[in-house]
Amino acid sequence: MFSEPSDPIPGAVRQLIGLFEEELADVEFPGVGLHSLQQHVEAVQSQAAALQTLEAQLTQARHTLDERRRELSRHAEQAVAYARVFSSTRPELAQRLASVELAKPVVAPPKPRGRPRSRPPTAMEEAASKLPLVAEEVAAEAPAPAPARSSPRSNLKVAKS
Repeated sequence: MFSEPSDPIPGAVRQLIGLFEEELADVEFPGVGLHSLQQHVEAVQSQAAALQTLEAQLTQARHTLDERRRELSRHAEQAVAYARVFSSTRPELAQRLASVELAKPVVAPPKPRGRPRSRPPTAMEEAASKLPLVAEEVAAEAPAPAPARSSPRSNLKVAKS
């Protein structure tokens, strides 16, 4: 009886309708009852469907507009290039063309590649990933180990009898 995220009908309203379908099935309040609730639900669902259709059309229209702007930008760059060649013998025109600064077309950022993380790293994993850096820093700051010293006994020769 709970609504899904894309469901335009609140879960509480669905619960209320459930009550009117069961315990309150024989009850009709002035202007309010199962039938009127269902009519309002249908109106909301119809409007939500219309909105979804319009949003899809709006998304498509934005995509088409972006593409047309890119085409215009490419065409304008070509026009400026031709006009610069033409203006090489006309200093006035060349000066005016120099003041024309076409905006670079906006390029959408690249989509992230690879698989997304299934979950964010835990605090322990995050700390562990930083440990090698800490160990390297400690090793860099630590004094060099002293050379091995031989013990006085190692210099002794054992006499064979």
